[in-house]
Amino acid sequence: MHLSDVSFQLGCKMTVVFVVLILVFSFWIVACKNDCITIGIIANGTGLVESETFAKHERTFVIVKHLVDVAEIFYVFRAVQRLDANSSVDVIILLEYDTTVLRKPQILATQNKKLIKLGARSRHQHKTPVSFKERQMTPRSCDTNDGFIPDYTSEETYCLTNLNITNMNGDDVLLTLPVPRAIRSLVKSLKWHFIIIFYESSTETETSALVDGLSKDGVLFAMYNTDHVANVKNVLQEIYQRNGDVNKEIYVVVVCRLYNTKQIIKSANEFDSLNNRTTLLQMFSRWLIVLYDYSRGASEALQDCGNDLDNIAILAVPKLQTIGIEGFYKGIDCTVIDILREDKSHDEFRKEFIDRLEKKAPSWNPSYKCKGYHIDTLLWKEQGRAFSSVGHADINGNIVVNPDIFPNTKYGYNRRSFLVSTLEYSPFVEKRKVNNSYIYEGFCMDLLSELANKLNFTYNLTEPADGKWGSLTNSVNITFNGLVGQLQKEEVDIVAAPVSVQAERDPVMDFSYPYYYEYTTVLVKKPDINATKWRTLIDPFKWEVLITIGASLLIVTILTFILEKYNPFYDIPQHAESRQINGGLHTWHSSFWYVFGALLCQGGVHLPESTSGRTLMSCWWLTCIIIVGTYSGNLIAFLTVTKERPPFNTLEEMNNLKGTYKWGTLGGTAWETLFPNSSHPAFKKMGEAYIEFSKTDPTILHQNPDFHVERVKKGKYAWIGDKTYMEIAMATECNLMSIKEEFMPLIYVFGFKNNSPHAAIFSTQMMKIHEGGLFQIWKRKWWPKSSFCAGSSIPEAKPISLMDVQSAFYVCLIGIFIGVFAFVIEILLHKYRKYRSHKQKTSNAPKSDTMDSQYQAKSNINKNNR
Repeated sequence: MHLSDVSFQLGCKMTVVFVVLILVFSFWIVACKNDCITIGIIANGTGLVESETFAKHERTFVIVKHLVDVAEIFYVFRAVQRLDANSSVDVIILLEYDTTVLRKPQILATQNKKLIKLGARSRHQHKTPVSFKERQMTPRSCDTNDGFIPDYTSEETYCLTNLNITNMNGDDVLLTLPVPRAIRSLVKSLKWHFIIIFYESSTETETSALVDGLSKDGVLFAMYNTDHVANVKNVLQEIYQRNGDVNKEIYVVVVCRLYNTKQIIKSANEFDSLNNRTTLLQMFSRWLIVLYDYSRGASEALQDCGNDLDNIAILAVPKLQTIGIEGFYKGIDCTVIDILREDKSHDEFRKEFIDRLEKKAPSWNPSYKCKGYHIDTLLWKEQGRAFSSVGHADINGNIVVNPDIFPNTKYGYNRRSFLVSTLEYSPFVEKRKVNNSYIYEGFCMDLLSELANKLNFTYNLTEPADGKWGSLTNSVNITFNGLVGQLQKEEVDIVAAPVSVQAERDPVMDFSYPYYYEYTTVLVKKPDINATKWRTLIDPFKWEVLITIGASLLIVTILTFILEKYNPFYDIPQHAESRQINGGLHTWHSSFWYVFGALLCQGGVHLPESTSGRTLMSCWWLTCIIIVGTYSGNLIAFLTVTKERPPFNTLEEMNNLKGTYKWGTLGGTAWETLFPNSSHPAFKKMGEAYIEFSKTDPTILHQNPDFHVERVKKGKYAWIGDKTYMEIAMATECNLMSIKEEFMPLIYVFGFKNNSPHAAIFSTQMMKIHEGGLFQIWKRKWWPKSSFCAGSSIPEAKPISLMDVQSAFYVCLIGIFIGVFAFVIEILLHKYRKYRSHKQKTSNAPKSDTMDSQYQAKSNINKNNR
């Protein structure tokens, strides 16, 4: 059988059926012409025409149903015209219709019959029907891939009924122009100048009306049709990159069905995580979502999808519920009962029935009483995040917002939790144990707590497993350990500790606004002041001065001797005779003792008489007065004020004491690698030295600063570190001091992951805290108040002890020893000379003379004996 034959037979059958329906319909019309009420109904269906007759309280009703696709304007128009032309139809009921027909009033225009609208059919209904059982079993989760939300009749809808406004056109106004007008009003009130619009084909009409209004307001926009977007994440990435500044606000309007809206919000919620937390879309984006046909179940689903997004607002249009045929029958029943209470003829009954049906029809529509719809925002509640009403939009598109539509923008991070790493280093971070748990305090912890309060976030503290700060372990791959390594590996969000800014750290981390400036220096043990008291007499002068004074004494002595010995002034007899009688400086010992005596402000017995000699002595006297005056002043200071000197004052001097001293620094810090690799000769030599020390003594690079302080107390050891920690150690240990040289400036900051969007936000807030003076308050709180060491504050006079003047007694003892020694030498020399003189006389005298002498001596003896 050919296909044409099949089509011919099918056409014949359809014609027969249509003729039969017409005959039946005609029979019904004739049968009830005088006592029936015929109602024409237009509802959504497959395109068939159905008829039905039923009786209500002795009244017969004929229902002629045109089941058409109400989304197609032409089908609705044709059904209206056919029913209007049918003389037997008393009234036309538009039972279920698409709201788009309301924009073309001529489609519903009738000439002979009244047309009553009952229940609009939303254009955004789900395409796939879902059974009631399936709806009840559907979880309210973002992971559901369907396009519906369970329809719980007990839920409160997004409909407002208590507004003092007039619904001009009944329920028809609700889904026409007010939605785009409301969005436009919101955008204008929020002062958005550029927005991103996500829409779909089913919402293209509303979106077109929206962009027309935005264009008139001068608002720029970019539009994305989700039906043509393959991957929402790529679109969000493009939007974020085009935004320029990573912390610039992004404004988004979503006009889509729930399914697409869930996918967009879910992608935005996961955006920062997929970008390794280097973006802050969740904090700086503002989401205005328009939802159609859903009650509060929709907000719960979106809450699951966008729980990490700080700023989400929903403008939700209530779901329109059609009354259906059964509901319409109930309405007829109630209307008939009201009319039967009055005795009326059939024509009067028909007229009254139609009038009352027209009057009561709007009340049958659940959306008739709706005067506006809620605007909800996702806020923090005691039980977690949930949507709360912040305002409403009325049926005319006017916006009423009680608080801010995005109140979370005022609350920083909205209690977001950060993982913060730190290490103990007083006074910045102090760690103490309380009830089997550790409490962190200090300057950095106060700063972190203030930041958490101002920026509204929470944090959990941790420490690096290796306990190090962050030194470069691999210069080829640029790998760090410790705190810096945690940021590099993205194990933590923030480092709140005295981490210094270093060029080598910059590629792997971001730095915040500096909160403290410091210098590196060297801590050593004070020398024993009593061990050098014996040098009190020579300490006022440096060794260079003492050598110069000694050389000057020798030179002036020689010049004085020459000038007095060979001066022509003494060739005159009377001058020579006077010098012979009174003595002079023409001998070595006379010149020396006179010059030396002048140095001690004593002078000598003999004075030079020549002009040249007196001139030289005058200049020497002036020199001696200056030297003695300076010496006396310094000597008094040395005796009354203890002057503590470190064993060395510069790194050069420390390097020269390599055989006597050892030095070290904190292991796992920038100091460990910075000094050995430095181009500065002194730094490099110092770093190479402690690397050499560490080969035989690993504690040279111990990670605990207290260990280094204890080792410095033992002596012959120097610790290289920051000055602040050393000041605290010196405030409690009086035998410690730092050298005068300060080097390698330290800038302490909070650390963030590389390319972190949080660094700029934290830096801005830290700058405000600094300007508020809190840094100084915290410094006074955690830094030592003052040192208890004697003489550490204001020098004051003290009694001179025997230990202070022991050097004077040493000089006296030395003088006594030298004097006695010289006395013994003089005696021995005298006896030696006497002996030599006597021996010489004896050898030169004649023998007879000798005998006479002996005889004479014996005679003298005898005389004495007598």
